[in-house]
Amino acid sequence: MDEYVQKKEKELETMENRLNQLRQDYEPYKAQEELNAINKYFPMMPEHMRIVGLCEQIGLTFDTIRSLLFGKTLAGDSVKLYSPEHKQHF
Repeated sequence: MDEYVQKKEKELETMENRLNQLRQDYEPYKAQEELNAINKYFPMMPEHMRIVGLCEQIGLTFDTIRSLLFGKTLAGDSVKLYSPEHKQHF
């Protein structure tokens, strides 16, 4: 009986290890499923994120981006833009 219990405990430990490995392997798919759901309900989200990324790359702050989205104009001296192509600020 003792051997049977030890055998079952070892099987249980093996199964728990396998379950943990499967959970770790599933994480990237779970994140992709969540992104797919976001894209389904907010189809413009990928484009908005791309635009925000580009704006940050050229040096626009979050507040500046928000001002532009609300249709406000920006003063010339308050904005410095960075050109990755020319590697300098304008």
